[in-house]
Amino acid sequence: MGSNAYLDMSLIHPHPANIREELGDLSELVDSVRAHGVVQPLVVRPHPRRQGAFELLAGHRRYAAARQAGCDRVPVTVRHGVDDGQALELMLVENCQRRELNAMEKAEAMGALINRDYTAADIARTTGLSSSTVSYYVALLELDDASRDKVRSGLVTATDAVAAVRRTRKRARAKSGSSAEFAWEPDHLTGTHMLARKARRLCDAREHTMRRRIGKTACGQCWESTIRADERVVVGVIADELASDLESTGTTPVRTGR
Repeated sequence: MGSNAYLDMSLIHPHPANIREELGDLSELVDSVRAHGVVQPLVVRPHPRRQGAFELLAGHRRYAAARQAGCDRVPVTVRHGVDDGQALELMLVENCQRRELNAMEKAEAMGALINRDYTAADIARTTGLSSSTVSYYVALLELDDASRDKVRSGLVTATDAVAAVRRTRKRARAKSGSSAEFAWEPDHLTGTHMLARKARRLCDAREHTMRRRIGKTACGQCWESTIRADERVVVGVIADELASDLESTGTTPVRTGR
């Protein structure tokens, strides 16, 4: 549960992993807010990184409409003790219950939870959806970016997209089954990698909550940044050791131009 209050709009900041990418036409809602105010409270939590501020978890359309309507303050329900995983849960549940998300938004929201080690059963239990429904949406995460955009825009239905994913899976199984010796090598970038902790911290700090995490650890960009940073450190150490060795032997290193 939470406590109810009125907050200045300036204190409320949308969650960086806002599930609702498309807010749709707000004109009628803006007119309603101007006439009656925001009737249903927004759901917020104390901001994890900004002292005295709050992070918006549910009610992004009402928040956007209130801004357009020029509201100074809005009613909110403040949820205390909500961590990042629970925040994603709450956003997904609230929007699923209100049926405000399109299929691709639901899939990507579930993907964000999966990246935090939630299973399909966990998501089903949290949202009240059946496991088969969760699996249906999660299948959409196997689409490439162009196909996701088509589902998001309505050019391709979610049902057709899921059917295509399942056909692709079937062909892959048939192909792998044709050779008894076929097997994937173990993934290299996983939670056991020596740089996994640094990569995860960097990804969390950058708030890449809606990106697929390789090895359930960090997104590709953060893995690359971490590895490159480590390479620079290693190169620096080697250079220092080489300079020290040369100095001890009285040899001057040869510097080459670039």
